[in-house]
Amino acid sequence: MKKRYFLFALSALVLTMPMWGQNENLLPSRTMTIEGTYNPTLQKGEKVSVASEQIDTERQTANVQYVTEEQQVVKYGRSPMQVLETDFEIEEVDIFSGLVSVGYGLRNNLDALMDFEMATSKGSVLGLDGYMEGWNTELDENWRSKMFNSNAALSFMHSFENVALAFNADYGYRRYNLRKGKQFDYYANGLNRFNRIINEGSFYTSIFSTGASQLDYNLQVGYQGLKADRLILNDRNQDYKENILRVYGNVTLPLKSGVLGVDYNQKSVINDKYSTMTLTPTWNWSNEKVYLSLGANVDLRTSKEDRILASPMIVINQNMKTTKNADFMLLTEITGGVMDNNMRSLWSVSPYWTSKNKIKDGYTLVDFYSGVSMSLTDKVTFVIGNGYSYTKNAIFQTLSDSIIVSSMLEQHNSGLFYNKLTVDVEMSSLLNMRFAATHYDWTNKDLGKALAYKPVWDLALDSRLIITEALDLVVSYNFSNFHKYEGKAINSVNNLSVGADYRFRNNFSLFADLNNIFNSSHYYYAGYMAQKFNFVLGGAYRF
Repeated sequence: MKKRYFLFALSALVLTMPMWGQNENLLPSRTMTIEGTYNPTLQKGEKVSVASEQIDTERQTANVQYVTEEQQVVKYGRSPMQVLETDFEIEEVDIFSGLVSVGYGLRNNLDALMDFEMATSKGSVLGLDGYMEGWNTELDENWRSKMFNSNAALSFMHSFENVALAFNADYGYRRYNLRKGKQFDYYANGLNRFNRIINEGSFYTSIFSTGASQLDYNLQVGYQGLKADRLILNDRNQDYKENILRVYGNVTLPLKSGVLGVDYNQKSVINDKYSTMTLTPTWNWSNEKVYLSLGANVDLRTSKEDRILASPMIVINQNMKTTKNADFMLLTEITGGVMDNNMRSLWSVSPYWTSKNKIKDGYTLVDFYSGVSMSLTDKVTFVIGNGYSYTKNAIFQTLSDSIIVSSMLEQHNSGLFYNKLTVDVEMSSLLNMRFAATHYDWTNKDLGKALAYKPVWDLALDSRLIITEALDLVVSYNFSNFHKYEGKAINSVNNLSVGADYRFRNNFSLFADLNNIFNSSHYYYAGYMAQKFNFVLGGAYRF
C-alpha cells in the first residue's frame, strides 16, 4: 500500500479560503485558485454581502475555469486563522516540492511568492508559505506612495487512521505611508509619523475526522494578534493592539436520508473584554431535483447592546430539468449572521482607514435572494437573480482630508436591494468566459457622502484563452460607477488588464501582467488614487 499524505493544498487552503469573517480584497495581479467539485444539481444561489466596502457577489454556477481580477490589498488572499475545510482527498505527495514566483514592474511593483511542502514521515507534511508585494511610485505630483506587505506561515499536519491534526503559525509585516492633509501644517504638532506600520501574527491548532466514519467533526482553537499605529483619530499618537481568541467546532451526522449538522463559532476580543458566540444548527437533504438546507444562526454577545441576535439559514434549490442538455433551476436563500469587523478585515476595506470611533461588528438580520439558473447547453449558463439584505452597523467609506488624508469609516443600519446577471460560457476546452452585471440600490438615501464610494453598477468580464499548449492569455475588464454626492460622483472604475503565462518546460514559466491599460484615474480607497497603467514581468519555477 502506498504511503498516503495530505496534500500541501490543505495548508494552502488554510491561507487562502475566506476567513472567519470577511473576505480579503486583492490587488490587480495574479490570482491563485484551488479547484473544487462542481455539482450542477446542488448548487447554491448567489447573494450579496454588504459587510465590506467592496461588495462581493461572486459565485460559481458552472464548471468554468475563469480568473477574477479584484482590487484588493493582499494579493493572494492570505488570511490565516480561517475555518479549515476538512473534505480533502488523501493523496501521495513527493518528498519535497514547491513553487517560487518573482515579478517586478514598471512602478517598482514587487510580486513574490513561495510555497514549499515536505513529507517528513508517514502521514506527515511540513509546509512553508510566504509572499512579498508592494510598490514605490508617484501617484500624483505631490505624493509618492510606498507600500510593502509580507507574510510567512509555517504549517504541520499529521494524519492518523481516522483523525488528523494540523498546526499553523504566521507572521505578517506591513508598512506604508499616508498623505498629508490640507490642515497638516497647522495641526502638525506631535504628528511626526506618516508611516503606518502593522505587525500581525496568528497560530492555531485543529483536530478533525478524515471521513472514515459517518460522524464528521472539526475542532479548532486559535489566536490572532495585531499591533498598528494611527488607526483611531482620537488616539492618533498611540499604538493600537488587538488580541482575539478564536474557537470553531463542527459536527455532522447522517439522519433520515439527510445530514444534521451543528457549528459553533466564538470570537473573544481580549482587549475590549467581550465575546460573540454563534451556534448554527442545520439539516440538509437532497435528491435528484431538490436541495434543501434548514437552519438558523443564534448569536450571544457579552457586550451591552444586542446581547441575543438570530438570523435564518435557509437554502432551497429545485432543479426543473427540461431537456437532455438544458437545466432550469430555481434558487432561494434566506441567510444572515455576524459581520466580523476585526482589524485585518478593516485593513482590506482600505489600508488608509481611520475612524472617530471603534468599529463594531456588523450583523445582517436577513439576506433574501431568489433567482433562476439556466443551462441552455452544457457550454452556456445564465443566472438571473435579485435580493434584499438589512445589516446593522454596515460599513461605509468616506473621505477625510484634514490633518491626514484617510478613508474615514462610518457605520449605519442600512438596507440594500440588488439585482445580478451572470453568464458563464465555455466555448471550448481552450476558451472560458464569465460576464457579470450587478445593480445596487441602498435604502438610506440620506447618508450623503457615505454613499459616495458605494457602486451603482458593477460590470465584469473575465476570460482565459489557451493559445497553445505552452501559452495562456487572461483578459479581465471591470467597470463601476458610483452614487452622486452634492451633484457629483467620483471617477468610474474603467480597468482593462491582460496577463500571459508562457511555459518553457513543465516546471518553468514566464509571466507578464498589464494592468489598467486604459490609464484610468479612479479610486478604490477614499483619497487615494489607484495606480495608472503598470505592468509586472516575472518568472515561476516549480519543483
